[in-house]
Amino acid sequence: MEKEIKRVKLVEDILGGRFLDHHIQKALDEGADSKASGSDGKTPLMAVSRNCGTPEIRLLLERGADPRPADMFGWTALHFAATAQEGDAGIELLIAAGADVHATVRDGRTPLHMAAANSKWTGKAGVACLLRHKADPLAKTSAGETPFDVANDDETKKLLKAAMENRSLASDPEVKLGTPGDKLWQGPRA
Repeated sequence: MEKEIKRVKLVEDILGGRFLDHHIQKALDEGADSKASGSDGKTPLMAVSRNCGTPEIRLLLERGADPRPADMFGWTALHFAATAQEGDAGIELLIAAGADVHATVRDGRTPLHMAAANSKWTGKAGVACLLRHKADPLAKTSAGETPFDVANDDETKKLLKAAMENRSLASDPEVKLGTPGDKLWQGPRA
């Protein structure tokens, strides 16, 4: 019972913004479980991905936290990191640890949708990071929205438009990717 209280308390404290990396380290050293989840499915890793930053994400990953589980709404740690200010460093850590860039919440939003929808406040770095890791710029929600549709700043829209065009061209069997610099070139037409 006491261990369960510590697990839930760790998630609640992080979500409440009361923990920095040294507090989390102490809680883990005292028996808090880095893999635990609350009744809503939120894990400490989800909480730090949303509220804290790179040192806290790194610490929990080093202590065995798994970036793949989803909460009861389908949000993963990567969805939360995609909504965070300067989330690109956290996004990189989570992807390196096995987070799925194609994971969807109940309505079909991917981490790329989340980053695009929050780009007015968080900048385009999260979007660029997810695209570098092969996030699908053509992914649609259950309402039919792409990340471009939900983006709320011009720089992010330009970045997504270019990614959408490249993705469309790359899936065309008559267009081939060149090797040096991934430059697009037209293959011979039969």
